[in-house]
Amino acid sequence: MRPTFLIIGAMKAGTTSLYGYLRGHPDVFMPDTKELNFFIAEKRWPKGIDWYESMFDDAGDAIARGEASPSYTMYPALAGVAGRAGQIVPEARLVYVVRHPIERLRSNYIHALSARVERRPIDQALLEDVRFVDTTRYAMQAEEWLEHFPREQLLIIANDDLRHRRAATVQRVLSFIGVDPSLAPADLSDEQNRGETKRQPRRTLAAIQRVPGYDAVRRRMPDRIKGTYSRAVTRTIAADATVMSADTEARVWELLLPDFARLAELMGPDAPAWVTGP
Repeated sequence: MRPTFLIIGAMKAGTTSLYGYLRGHPDVFMPDTKELNFFIAEKRWPKGIDWYESMFDDAGDAIARGEASPSYTMYPALAGVAGRAGQIVPEARLVYVVRHPIERLRSNYIHALSARVERRPIDQALLEDVRFVDTTRYAMQAEEWLEHFPREQLLIIANDDLRHRRAATVQRVLSFIGVDPSLAPADLSDEQNRGETKRQPRRTLAAIQRVPGYDAVRRRMPDRIKGTYSRAVTRTIAADATVMSADTEARVWELLLPDFARLAELMGPDAPAWVTGP
């Protein structure tokens, strides 16, 4: 059994919340593991189609079967994703959530700090690592998928709509993936995975983790100790460390506005106000 729809991104745009909302519908099945990342060569593509199909073994009579992997729209850093999906699930409906670029970039940067894959100041990181801006080139990402799927199989929604017009937006997605929108989950209050309050490891953590036997000791820690330990080896990410300068923000807009002009054409009247600039 294969999925009938994919939530393809964008990273830090609300896909975790949407995943939770859709799972609450009686005719929708999504695996417990949110991000299967199957169509990414560097991740789970080598596991093969049998593994992917097994993720939907418990779908039963669900009308719509889907998964949510925001890394599917990180072209060209992760290339070939849309082509692989086009081969395996050519009739799948695609849902793409886009977010205000400055908000998404800031949240992405906070996520990178917390995951210890980024240590540079925000201005330096955003302008030196093209992946940050490329992931925010929403039209470019959508166009990569439209090389392999017809336009009518792609729904682009704005994060603002998902946050502030939640019921209507979830119903729109439900209708798009082919289930009765009137059966939308009653509880749509939770907004999950907000990245702005994350913590980052202290420099001492790397040294501690190199101590022989660290992993075994960490696993045996009582729960009451784990929280204290975690707070001791991490620190709250300072708010001022995640605010880009006016010059960097202006440069980001300069880089992205040509893409957003194409996004406006793709989304039509549903395009958010920020597509025209700050």
